Amino acid sequence: MRSLTWNMVYGNQIEIAQENPKDPVYLPLSDTARTYMGKPGMDDNPVFILLSNSHLSVILKTWSSPVGMKKKVTFHVARHTFATLALSSGADIYTVSKLLVHSRLETIQVYTKIIDYNKVETVNMLPDIGIG
Repeated sequence: MRSLTWNMVYGNQIEIAQENPKDPVYLPLSDTARTYMGKPGMDDNPVFILLSNSHLSVILKTWSSPVGMKKKVTFHVARHTFATLALSSGADIYTVSKLLVHSRLETIQVYTKIIDYNKVETVNMLPDIGIG
């Protein structure tokens, strides 16, 4: 988020340069994300002016404490939440992996353990076949 500048934004997508592979990655932006970005600035200006990490940590703690959240909230937790919500909502693991810019599919498999409850829901959706 700190390194995102306006010259990386192309309409409703952002371009992220990669060292390996050297081809850039293009990620779509939702209408909501685009709204939060505000009006475009100069090409090399940052999209977001963020506080220091320590100040952000204090703010995130004030948001998470009233709801009883014990885990330290960070930007990495936000990525984790995005992956979990996307998978729980029915997105396929390959697409979510690409949106997180993971180079290997195995990297995202840790998130699938969180949504094991979906397995129970799926089994419970099966019809009763009347045996017994």
